[in-house]
Amino acid sequence: MRNLGRREGAAGKRCESLEVETAQGAVAARVWVSANGHGRDLETDRTELAPRLRAAHGVVGNGTEYVRTVVQALELHGLRDALIDELWRRLRS
Repeated sequence: MRNLGRREGAAGKRCESLEVETAQGAVAARVWVSANGHGRDLETDRTELAPRLRAAHGVVGNGTEYVRTVVQALELHGLRDALIDELWRRLRS
């Protein structure tokens, strides 16, 4: 968890503890989210995110592959995320 914290805890992100609903009930989760205050509009970000992910390339693949992997991992645990589902629909089209 320490390594994950270093990687995800980069500038512009913060860690939050949230309760999430799963098929087995509520569980505590730690999530890293973008910090507010960067002067960005969420709706604009949503429309620009799919093209950015298509263009992104990392150590283990591209942005589309990353989102697909997240969707599959969430499904394995009976979880859904509306933003991730929306992104995946956009990326597949």
